[in-house]
Amino acid sequence: MDITNLAVLLIASFFIIIPIFVLFKSKVTGLATYIYVFICFISGPIWSVSIVMFRESTSFDDALFWNKIIYLVSIFIGAFFYYFSLIYPQKKKIKIYDLILWLWGLVIVYFLYTTDSFVVQVILNDKGNSIKMGIFYYVWAVWLTYMMVSGQMRMLLALSKLNRFEREQVKYIVLGSIFPAIGTIPTNIIMPALGLYEYI
Repeated sequence: MDITNLAVLLIASFFIIIPIFVLFKSKVTGLATYIYVFICFISGPIWSVSIVMFRESTSFDDALFWNKIIYLVSIFIGAFFYYFSLIYPQKKKIKIYDLILWLWGLVIVYFLYTTDSFVVQVILNDKGNSIKMGIFYYVWAVWLTYMMVSGQMRMLLALSKLNRFEREQVKYIVLGSIFPAIGTIPTNIIMPALGLYEYI
């Protein structure tokens, strides 16, 4: 295992430790607690391990399997993070628009696993492997970016409407939720779309 993969696993451990700290500091309760822990678990260990396994794969079947897991996990992250932003720090009414966005997530999963319009080809190489991306890769990229950015904006706007005491309680969870996306969007969406797949 090369240094890059070890670094990915090391970063994954921070995605476990930091959210636990944030969780205690923010005093999150109820359903939001479970959603937050779930997001942290799949975005840290599961997503990171699937990336490492893809990079370490030496057969096309194994590489394709792990590559699809990477994107499946990212779809769960986007969907659950968006939902989390609807219930925290202030609960909001779920609209038809929100349901349509989640439905698009299911559509992307369908195309990921039943067609080659997402992953056209797996390319094995000594740089950690890569893929040739189809049109639904770009649909996924736009969808995931929107789910993450709109969720972050919603929470930041809600944060500004709270009183000082409430804002102090929830600011850690909001900032802790934004932190993972800042690092993952450039390396997992933008750079691969530009052909720099080795930085995933």
